[in-house]
Amino acid sequence: MSDDTIDVMEGGSVLLLGVSGSVTEECCDTLLDVGPAANRAEIRVNFPADITDRTRLDTGTTGRQPNKHGQITVGDVLRSAESSDPDFDAPVATDIVEDSDNLTEIGTSVSKFCETWSKSDHRIVLCFDSITQLLENSDPEVVFQFLHTLLERLEGVDTISHFHIDPDSHDEQLIATFSSLFDEVVDPNDPGELLDESDLEDETEDTEPSLSDGIPATSGSSQASDDDIADRLNDQPSTQENSTQSRRAATTEATDDDIAEQLDELDSTEPDE
Repeated sequence: MSDDTIDVMEGGSVLLLGVSGSVTEECCDTLLDVGPAANRAEIRVNFPADITDRTRLDTGTTGRQPNKHGQITVGDVLRSAESSDPDFDAPVATDIVEDSDNLTEIGTSVSKFCETWSKSDHRIVLCFDSITQLLENSDPEVVFQFLHTLLERLEGVDTISHFHIDPDSHDEQLIATFSSLFDEVVDPNDPGELLDESDLEDETEDTEPSLSDGIPATSGSSQASDDDIADRLNDQPSTQENSTQSRRAATTEATDDDIAEQLDELDSTEPDE
């Protein structure tokens, strides 16, 4: 476990080692509960197994109630024909990506939410559930590059993001490789402090910060060496070494067109079935 915390004023990315269970859900809720709710825009990306298995929009039971809520549902074939562009002015905006292996469309949808709500000065938080679902439809190398590009976009608008992965579905080497992309790796069963909200203004003088101790954190940068990543993903070593550092070193924010172009390149690199 690391003593480091993520400064929410600068954004940050977390790999959450869990996809289900009350402890994982509690961690997920806490990672979304950043700063005053009146200024928060929450984005959720989910891969429901069927039409009855959709993420519940927060109804106040968690106390989050963000000002804006975005729901991106991936692989929802039944509703895709009825889908339309998200209404970003509404309290709840929804988007549907029909093909779960269409990384370009997934990334473009997330980017649209980020661009719109960053312009209105919302603090953006994102839950992506899950990387395991991505790996069921695409090769690890392609998913790695997709996440690298997406995390650059999220960092550009200071988004606090966390991505779920099922540690029981993948070997330790793959988990370590993907951990290198993130600022922190969170184990729901290993308590510790994660987020630093000390620079945020409280809504009232008597209100304590919404986040408390009890969220686990381990350093993502120590999970895999450059050699481990190169051995695992030797097709693209130049973009995978020190991936977190390279995102931090970016001097300009990518546009939506840039993101779409990079994601199109990823789709073109996937091997034919």
